[in-house]
Amino acid sequence: MKISFGYSAALVLAFAATSASAAPMTCSGDGLMKASAAVTAMPMGTPARATDDKQIAAANTAMSNGNMRACNKALAGIKTGKK
Repeated sequence: MKISFGYSAALVLAFAATSASAAPMTCSGDGLMKASAAVTAMPMGTPARATDDKQIAAANTAMSNGNMRACNKALAGIKTGKK
């Protein structure tokens, strides 16, 4: 059980790292999931993580209100995986 959990965690981290840097995230459930996974992989307490958490919250709110333009703008502000 511990091995499968460790393997799953490694896959999630690898997926988050590659998906975040591969292309800009789109405003969809899948895009928010990828952004959230990438931010979760970041160390706790860093200013970048706090900022990205706020961006995800803004994107989620905009998507819930049907404002896709604001949602895309919020997701574009996430710095995860970008240098």
